[in-house]
Amino acid sequence: MGSFLDTPIVEKNSDVGEGNDLKWGVSAMQGWRVNMEDSHVHESDLGEAAPGYGFYGVFDGHGGDTCAKVVAEKFVSFITKQEGFTEAAAAKISKH
Repeated sequence: MGSFLDTPIVEKNSDVGEGNDLKWGVSAMQGWRVNMEDSHVHESDLGEAAPGYGFYGVFDGHGGDTCAKVVAEKFVSFITKQEGFTEAAAAKISKH
């Protein structure tokens, strides 16, 4: 489960943004771990894949940062290219 520090790092990294009539905020703190293990993603607009929709996610590193960083970096691109996602998004959009 990752290594721990003698004292926590309590400095926070924060960001805010908005899109699609939503305002969002995110804040992260390393805490007791030797490295920050969590990652997040904030996409206010999924563009042509799903116009008017966004995706927000937090990924816990669970003792390591590699998987959380890769998922935060690649998940939205991967999921929006899946046939099932694009079909569902198109069907939902056409109902509006």
